[in-house]
Amino acid sequence: MSETPYLSVIIPAYNEAHRLPESLRELIRFCQGLKFDYEVLLVVEKSSDSTLELARHGTAGQEKFRVIDNRVHRGKGYAVRSGMIHARGAFRFYMDADLSTPL
Repeated sequence: MSETPYLSVIIPAYNEAHRLPESLRELIRFCQGLKFDYEVLLVVEKSSDSTLELARHGTAGQEKFRVIDNRVHRGKGYAVRSGMIHARGAFRFYMDADLSTPL
């Protein structure tokens, strides 16, 4: 991955174990077709389900995907901010883990 990706996608996740595996499969498929450098940051807030483990498992082997464990639950705004701070892309945006905004 280059030092500065063109695009950073931040995805906050809290108690998303039921939808995260399918969302990750869809994101990976979509991103493989991109013609520019990118990174995807999954920012996991402390959850009561297996969101963190599923995020790590679902992104294993995907060098352009990073999982950030916030270790606390402070809300979506905090997770998005954390992702923006860690992001390196020239352009940065966030989207929800349910992919309610079409890719």
